[in-house]
Amino acid sequence: MSTVERTVVGRKTPGDGKLEVSHALSDALGGDGAFIQVRLATDDLGGRVEVMECTCAKAGASGKHEHHFVQCDAFRALTIGTELVLRAGDGTLEVAQV
Repeated sequence: MSTVERTVVGRKTPGDGKLEVSHALSDALGGDGAFIQVRLATDDLGGRVEVMECTCAKAGASGKHEHHFVQCDAFRALTIGTELVLRAGDGTLEVAQV
């Protein structure tokens, strides 16, 4: 695995199955539209990398900003506020609770 980061399950994740990740992690998984393997607990599942443009407060003066997500239906079962360690590389994302 090449890229490791920590994140917290956001308030929208249980509703849409999307876990926000960094640009670097998104790239390590193959970038926008890449189909990947997601390892969550003992399950191997399918997922997809998604990049979305928005105009949130992070956009600053440019008016543009991208958010990077991994979408996997199993993420709907995650609890808001749970801390996770993500390990990404070679088209695989390993997700573990801290």
